[in-house]
Amino acid sequence: MRGASALQKALRLYPDAAVRVLVVWEPVLLSDWGPPSSKVLSRISDSRAIQFWDPGRGVSDALKRAARARPRGSFQAASRELGRTFWDYVAFFAPGVAWDSLPPEPRSWYFPVVHHESEIVSVFAGMPAWASEDTTATSIGRAVAWIRDYYRAISDHRYRDAYTHWEQSGLAGGKSFDEFRHGYDDTEEVEAIVGAPGRVGAAAGSRYIEIPVQIRSRGRDGSRQEYSGMYTLRLSLLDGAAPEQRSWHIYSAKMQPSVYR
Repeated sequence: MRGASALQKALRLYPDAAVRVLVVWEPVLLSDWGPPSSKVLSRISDSRAIQFWDPGRGVSDALKRAARARPRGSFQAASRELGRTFWDYVAFFAPGVAWDSLPPEPRSWYFPVVHHESEIVSVFAGMPAWASEDTTATSIGRAVAWIRDYYRAISDHRYRDAYTHWEQSGLAGGKSFDEFRHGYDDTEEVEAIVGAPGRVGAAAGSRYIEIPVQIRSRGRDGSRQEYSGMYTLRLSLLDGAAPEQRSWHIYSAKMQPSVYR
């Protein structure tokens, strides 16, 4: 129930975030003998949330089937931590994705919810508002999404896509494409936790934004590493700028190793 309260806090902090929340309650503990009471349900009072009681744990079973069907997918990674049942778990999906025979892959997931409150809040911070014009190229939401896409491409081993997230078709990172790609030869998967972005700054016809990021990676040998630091993204508003220059790209990054927890 503490996880439900943590999720409600994120919803309260970002009342205009364009999100729909599906909350599934299921019997896991011995005390879970029936559907949640109205007092428990009131822990998530936001109108964007719809709550369900799943006595047969059908949703958990569907996520486990997805884990078995996609050995390298997000659900498989989650199942290694969760064990038999998916519970106290939150997943974020892209807008418009459909749940067919198997659930779609989430953009990010966290477990247990209460231990990842700050990361969940940061996801809400990067969402566009329902009634805003946050689809413009200079939006903070697009900058946050650019960093998430960058690490998703790395985790999926789509290195060319990841490389071109940097300015100058990738060269702004200071490496050739081959150097960039070979830097991940021993990496199996990467998870990026994107923090709350700073404000958009202006300088000489450009816009800048700083975004804190925490990186957790797993090597092919099972070793784990963690890094944290700051990414700076830039776009140009100058007349004559190429279309690529008019959208956010990574300008620089300052990352340092930290202790894996």
